[in-house]
Amino acid sequence: MPGLFEIKRLQEEQGIKYDRKEPEPVRVRIDRLDIVDEKDKPLSDAEIDFVKGVLGEDLQALDNEEVLQEKTEQLISYNRYDKLYYTFSQDTSSSDNILTFKVKRKPQGTFHTGFHYGTQEKASIILNYTYRDLWINHSRLSAKINVSEHLKARLGYYTFLDSKGKFWMGGQVYYNVQTSNDLSLKFITGYFNKTEANFYNSNMNAALSAGYCIDHSKEVKMGIEANFNRLWSPRGVFDYLPDEGKRHRSIYLHGHLAVQLSFEQNNLNAKFFATEGNHFMVKGKLFMRNYYHLMKPQEENEGLTEVYAILHPDSSYYPIKGDVLQLSVYEHVAIPVAKRFSLQGRFFYGLNIDLGKSFEKSFHFDSYLFLNQKFNVGGDANLNPDNRLVFTGLLNNAYPMNNVSLFYLGLQYNPYNKLFVTPSVSLVCELASPIPFYNDLDRTLGYGIDVAYMSLLGPVKVSWSRNTLLSRNFIFISLGYMF
Repeated sequence: MPGLFEIKRLQEEQGIKYDRKEPEPVRVRIDRLDIVDEKDKPLSDAEIDFVKGVLGEDLQALDNEEVLQEKTEQLISYNRYDKLYYTFSQDTSSSDNILTFKVKRKPQGTFHTGFHYGTQEKASIILNYTYRDLWINHSRLSAKINVSEHLKARLGYYTFLDSKGKFWMGGQVYYNVQTSNDLSLKFITGYFNKTEANFYNSNMNAALSAGYCIDHSKEVKMGIEANFNRLWSPRGVFDYLPDEGKRHRSIYLHGHLAVQLSFEQNNLNAKFFATEGNHFMVKGKLFMRNYYHLMKPQEENEGLTEVYAILHPDSSYYPIKGDVLQLSVYEHVAIPVAKRFSLQGRFFYGLNIDLGKSFEKSFHFDSYLFLNQKFNVGGDANLNPDNRLVFTGLLNNAYPMNNVSLFYLGLQYNPYNKLFVTPSVSLVCELASPIPFYNDLDRTLGYGIDVAYMSLLGPVKVSWSRNTLLSRNFIFISLGYMF
């Protein structure tokens, strides 16, 4: 070995260099592109045009492995194919090089069932039916229902507007009922009535949207929605007495129109327990034309009377004066740090700005917002940030905030096969200004640990957590995919 170093030194003195060069990528001229069924069954002209539209007209661009892989992933992301792969071959008679894409289309109609159990959501059966190419080529009708104590249902229809799978539009109707875990409502009724009242929240949403797919992981979307929200408390035993039959238990009704514009990018390598990649979203949403109606409870129910006062816009010193502009930024990044370890980081920043009053008054602690304009903190991971903000140590949607910055940090450990252990810590700040950590109204820290297994029925998870807001332990158990 010393002799080799001496030879290297002498060669360097003579100006001889042996720099390693990366080999040039092997490129194959593509003369023809074929799109065929995996079992050589005929494909419709519309299907062939769709695949060719995604791949593009420049065949020579497809001799680049990265480009070819990106186009393949884009086709897979449309959820139209059970299998898709490509091969290279040569026509012996003409010496043409042929790139052949083989596809296996999903059935036109598919029906799936699932089961979910959770400490918070109870047991439910999920039914999902999808029908493709109804009325319009490259369209999809999706109907999904959650059969449980609390009904959830979604009906949507989407279609691509061009042969390249870039532009799309569609509509959706969504309805759900869930138990309200709002800490402020529970605290108020517990303080005045000496026992916490149960509340339920229902939401009906109808939306039209359109979007542009930049590539298989990036999308720009715009839409308009009409939303109707109701909060009520179930009747108690005394409500059924003859002289109590007219007592109102629906407390709060609110409806609005909204328009929104968003950009989303997602290249996480798995929907659950991702080990690398990131999910980023920035969104602006304008709430308009608010309609509301509140029913005042009887005076002897002090707890519900106080809830009524808090929910009524006119009770606030800073009521809504105009349309509300909601701005938010979300980032989830997964970074592999060792063979079986990955760092999970989440950040969310959200502001609600009342366009009818001065900017600083939107950050006052008593600045009023309707319930579905607030950011709901608390709950499990793996849901769209539009639904809830992940926070270790709180029930689903337990802490509504007007303006918020949230940080989550977890270390995901994969000791064996599909088993995952993730200790995590979360910090949420209710903002008193646009700058996080500057004169925040409130800060809450949460911490805990998840043990999960990716089974055939979906994730099986057991979680323990605490937070600095409540002096109690939370233990959650869940099985299967959530609605």
